[in-house]
Amino acid sequence: MVRKIGVVTLGCPKNIVDSEILISQLLGKGYQVVKGLDELFEVDVVLINTCGFLKEAIEELLETAETLSEILGETPAIVMGCAVNRLRDDPDGLINGLRRTGLNVIGVISTSEIFSLPQKLEEILENYNKYNVYKALQVKTPDYTGIRRSVFSSPYW
Repeated sequence: MVRKIGVVTLGCPKNIVDSEILISQLLGKGYQVVKGLDELFEVDVVLINTCGFLKEAIEELLETAETLSEILGETPAIVMGCAVNRLRDDPDGLINGLRRTGLNVIGVISTSEIFSLPQKLEEILENYNKYNVYKALQVKTPDYTGIRRSVFSSPYW
């Protein structure tokens, strides 16, 4: 079964590159990746790659989650990236805060675990429920050796 994945990237250029690497891996596994917010209503899951450097970044995440919840309804979401790293000592607080926006969070993944997501995605989608959220919270430097990316950003500056 081909699944459609939405990827929403918040924050800095590093997050854009990480999302592009993740998208390349997802495409290599046979997933379809939608490119626009107007297509999110037809995805099987949305991946939100977050920033967490400043307080304003967390506020942006919550605002984005609220907007996405209106588009997605009960479609599951996996939140990953720097906000997860920053709030890893209280993942349930992060999950509950996101769920208060209406977002159906089924997983939180730190930056070091993002590139293992394509291998685990089917397992996460098949086994999630409202009480058993997937948590991958290790903090280590991801290995970028030999990783390819699909460039979705503009070639112009």
